[in-house]
Amino acid sequence: MINQLAISLDIYLDNGTYTAKQSDADSRYLLITITDNGTATEIESNAVVNLKARKPSGALSYDHGTVIDGKALILLTSDTLAEAGTVYCELEITQVDPVALLKTLTFKLDVKSEVYSQTIPESTSTFTALTVALATAGSIGKITELHTETKESAVGAINELADNQGDMSELETVADDLVGAINEKEDKSNKVTSLDSESTDIQYPSAKLLYDELATKEDNLPITPLLPTEKFLNGNRSWAVPAHNKITDLNTDENYQHITATQVNKLTNI
Repeated sequence: MINQLAISLDIYLDNGTYTAKQSDADSRYLLITITDNGTATEIESNAVVNLKARKPSGALSYDHGTVIDGKALILLTSDTLAEAGTVYCELEITQVDPVALLKTLTFKLDVKSEVYSQTIPESTSTFTALTVALATAGSIGKITELHTETKESAVGAINELADNQGDMSELETVADDLVGAINEKEDKSNKVTSLDSESTDIQYPSAKLLYDELATKEDNLPITPLLPTEKFLNGNRSWAVPAHNKITDLNTDENYQHITATQVNKLTNI
């Protein structure tokens, strides 16, 4: 049997005490309306709500709830109700955009003792909402390590890769987290691995541009002669065709103006 107790919790005025039963599990819910000096207000649908509780022994719990029609629905877990006595509670509301934190004033749960228990649950400090959040953060990775231009959020980085969308289950990656998977994709997608005429503007725009530019320079880059007699001086003591377009045409230098007088004399004696 599931039971919902509708209550109101104020962010300025003192709140009341509500009764629960020790060791009840997955059966008692609080449907909470937030009030501002007695005036009902709605919780934003994308807000995060958590119940913070301190049990009679001092053990703590931190349980996640949901927002339904502007109200917070909180499950009183078996751990929260593990101890008979007064449990001090407050509802924590975290607004996502912009980020803001708001808590109600304290309210109490008067947990009535059960007659007897065949099994006595151990009361411990539980942080289910925090554990889930940390586990999720660990699986995402560090946003600052993204190789995308967008580093403000994982959503922005993923949107940057919108042309390569698919199901998470279909990811082919050796990365351990989401950031690693995005980086692995960014490192490998549309990167130049070869330079040839097969490069296209769509697949490899930078490679295509570079290839086309090099093609315009080919006439100015003659092949270097392989034979020594062609590489330096030919039989008529004239210079061979230079092997680089940055060197002036030495064949037109009839008086050897490009070398010193001593070098001219040595060439004359050859």
